[in-house]
Amino acid sequence: MFQKILTLSFASLFLASCSTPPAVSYSDCPLKPTSISAQRLAQPNLGPLKPAPVKFGVPFSSAEIGRLNQSFAQTLPLTGATAASITIARAGGGSWSSTAGLSPDGPKSFWWASVGKMVTATIILQMAEEGRVKLDQTIDRWFPDFPGADRITVDQLLTHTSGIYTYNYDRKFRHETGYHSPAQLIAIAAAHGPDFCPGTQWHYSNTGYVMLGNIAEQIDGTPLANIVKRRIARPLGLKSLRLLTRDSTPAMIVPYKGQTRANALVETVASGAGASGIVAEPGDMIRLLQSWIRGPLLSRKSRTHALADIFPMFGQDTGYGRGIMVMPVPDARFPTIWLGHLGGSPHSKAVLIFDLKRQTYVAAVLNTGGKGESLVNTLLKALDGP
Repeated sequence: MFQKILTLSFASLFLASCSTPPAVSYSDCPLKPTSISAQRLAQPNLGPLKPAPVKFGVPFSSAEIGRLNQSFAQTLPLTGATAASITIARAGGGSWSSTAGLSPDGPKSFWWASVGKMVTATIILQMAEEGRVKLDQTIDRWFPDFPGADRITVDQLLTHTSGIYTYNYDRKFRHETGYHSPAQLIAIAAAHGPDFCPGTQWHYSNTGYVMLGNIAEQIDGTPLANIVKRRIARPLGLKSLRLLTRDSTPAMIVPYKGQTRANALVETVASGAGASGIVAEPGDMIRLLQSWIRGPLLSRKSRTHALADIFPMFGQDTGYGRGIMVMPVPDARFPTIWLGHLGGSPHSKAVLIFDLKRQTYVAAVLNTGGKGESLVNTLLKALDGP
């Protein structure tokens, strides 16, 4: 049975543009930046978060492989995707991978949409560890002309509590095609004004993460794609993971369902920059999440801080920290918590999670907006067995 799970859909972040929050004026907000007063969720019990390393290259048992292959073949058509890729790996154990709809000679990397925010947040937290940025400092240092920049902190960008308008809600933007630079996207947000006073509420903002990517560029003095390569991909040996740029080619990424213009997806992904510009194969995404949880990407102090404040996403139990999501999975037989990040648009559905109860990682991605969470939950149940 195709499992229903996680009523939060990241495709809804794209479609929710018809119901934007009411705007306020920065003149209504305190002159000095305030601490984050937005409602938080109760701190979840995540345990010690010390999973054993995955033994990549070691397969699951033949019985487990059989159940997963059968479940994947039966469930994938229900998602509506024409191409997909997935890897499941156990902490302290082996892994299983499968793909569908890929050309033997074509690209193997998919767009991970908002999962890319985890990469951007990690880079900012690394810079904070190095003393090159303070999370409580205001962003007017990097954006002196952005309205209210002297009242918005880096931490509020990380936690989606800045009040900055998310550019994908703009009606004109939604009907445009082609590449949009970070400056263009930030200008859209500036023109709309804030959704609320900084720190007082939570609302998902792609603009905020585009700005974080730009802050990283200004601090390191190099394009974000180079920063991702130097700080993330190269140290972890992630050969497929990269941030697409305007100069990237269609050969670097699996096309979305129904794509007709060769460069369409590259333009979309490159426009996402710090908010959603990452492409990779699932195995490398699991290595990324494993390194986030176990190290060495971040210090234990930074990982703890990333999860110190969990804000409810759209009034649901799913919560957002600093570039990381905490997702309770209600299930009569096997209630658990997923730690990681989701991503989605009409052209991609991505799930990168660590299942705390099963001590199992999953990276799954579709070439269309679909039921990625349900696919993952169904496969995990198949892995469990009878």
